[in-house]
Amino acid sequence: MNSAVADNTTALKPSGHQLGWFEASLLLMTLAPTLADAVAINPLLAEWIGSFRPQLSLLIFAILLVAAIRRRRRLRWLMTLQLLWHVQYFGVLLIPDSQPVPSTQTAAFSVCSVNIKAGNDRPELLFRSLPKQLPNLLTIIELSPELDQSLQKRLHETHPHHLTAPKTPAFFGIGIYSQYPILDSDVLTFGASEVPTLSVLLQTPEGPVRVIGTHPPPPLNSAMLRLRNKQLWGIAQLCRNYRREQSSEPLLLIGDLNITPWVSTWSGLLNESNLQNTLNRSNLFSTWRPMELPGAGMIIDHALVSANLTCVERRVLPDCGSDHLPLFTRYRMQNASNH
Repeated sequence: MNSAVADNTTALKPSGHQLGWFEASLLLMTLAPTLADAVAINPLLAEWIGSFRPQLSLLIFAILLVAAIRRRRRLRWLMTLQLLWHVQYFGVLLIPDSQPVPSTQTAAFSVCSVNIKAGNDRPELLFRSLPKQLPNLLTIIELSPELDQSLQKRLHETHPHHLTAPKTPAFFGIGIYSQYPILDSDVLTFGASEVPTLSVLLQTPEGPVRVIGTHPPPPLNSAMLRLRNKQLWGIAQLCRNYRREQSSEPLLLIGDLNITPWVSTWSGLLNESNLQNTLNRSNLFSTWRPMELPGAGMIIDHALVSANLTCVERRVLPDCGSDHLPLFTRYRMQNASNH
């Protein structure tokens, strides 16, 4: 009798190969996005999954720890494979730089790019978040005509050179305000979108630098995803043409690009534009915070540079009254002599 009871008790104990209902539901919750991303059954779905890849990886890692503690071998292996699938997209950024740029190296010029947010009724907070010594170049995104007039008036003495394309409503307005003279400039559009992209050639103390500021549509639906990709593709080709025609001219692409570095379109943008990412393990900070929750932010404000332009500093600045944080970067031309 005691032996039979013992056998029944043993049969009821879960083995390391079995999954409980809770663990199975966690597996399905993470496996479905991974499979959808792997086979790319829907470009918009793959975009959204990729945008939250770091957050999804953290969730998978947490489940992996639970599986290891509870000795769920099958769940542990499945979570490990899923984690490897996602980490391949951003794992290279976790590797320390082999040749870090010395912090004492002088820089040619500094830039701040910020999506001020349309309808922001506290634009004065931007100047509180900026360094006491203003950046040499300011790129303001979601620029309204009223804000443009206010900024031109406020920056008249410090940043007298500008190229602006304000909009009403302001969602795709943009402006560049510079301490340095503008040698030539252009306002460009790509495809059917009327979203302006600004291109200016600045005369810095160490030579001319081409700066392109842009803000493509966010991928909220399939149509907007296509518009964003068409604009990014057009800008990438523009950058490549600039580099082909003026190979010695440093080039900087900056702005709210509405894309994270974890999606496949990002690698295509880098390859086609022949530009380099300024993002590394020391500055992996979200620039867009749609809500005040830990881990809810994304890196969608970017600075891409040509090979002859070195980013010696990149950081996000304090809150400026927007859902975006200002992106501050500092650069030096590689062929310029130290001062």
